[in-house]
Amino acid sequence: MTAYTKSEDLVSEFVSRGIVLLHPDALEIDRDLHNQIYEKEKTLFRAKEYITAENLPEILQVLRAPGLMSACNTLLGEEWAIVPFTHNTPFISGAYDQHWHKDDNGPYNGRKPRYHQPVQLELLYYPQAVTEEMGPTATLPFSQYWTFDHEENHDNFAGVDHLDFGYQTEGWETVAVSGKRSNYAEDEIKNRQTAHDERMRKVVDDLAWPLVHPYEAAPLEAGTVLLYSHNLFHRGNHRRDSWQTWRDHPRFMWR
Repeated sequence: MTAYTKSEDLVSEFVSRGIVLLHPDALEIDRDLHNQIYEKEKTLFRAKEYITAENLPEILQVLRAPGLMSACNTLLGEEWAIVPFTHNTPFISGAYDQHWHKDDNGPYNGRKPRYHQPVQLELLYYPQAVTEEMGPTATLPFSQYWTFDHEENHDNFAGVDHLDFGYQTEGWETVAVSGKRSNYAEDEIKNRQTAHDERMRKVVDDLAWPLVHPYEAAPLEAGTVLLYSHNLFHRGNHRRDSWQTWRDHPRFMWR
């Protein structure tokens, strides 16, 4: 099972690994709220409506959860604010992968210095349970301290940092790894033996750096919140379960 972060280990885990996992009970809100959000979100999704806090205001109760506020106060100090320019709608895991990257420096997404001290957090919220086959978010713990020479490394020329930007420019992100449009065999998908999986592993292994082991956040209980350093390498992940179940059991992630 996933090792959730204990309150007394919040700072030490964040400073070392760059990521902490808040158990649904740690939020100090009614756990029934997560299922309410999930069911309403599924209805909006099937109706092909744009999902926002305006038509799903229950999400604001999560953002105002006492346990979440307390965790942010501990990691950032009490004078923090939510960055307005961000992805405030849910991501739906499916057939495609992302390349390993660090996010832009919000809110302007331009090249700016990165700081080792925690000045910006990423928040991921899952209203439903997430199994290991449902496309859990992948991260590289400890990578928040890695730096690049952006004048020399031409693979890192944009607002984000990349480990393998060719994965995007060569079109790998547009190729379905799983689902009905995938050309991979079912066993290859389940056993992480696709060329996409191998490339994702190789770019990390080729670094030959200590403490470099990809971590997929799963299994997670419904209502889990992840807080991770803005400087942590991460990527979106494809689903490995049967694509026939995706419509009835979508995997949403708010960010």
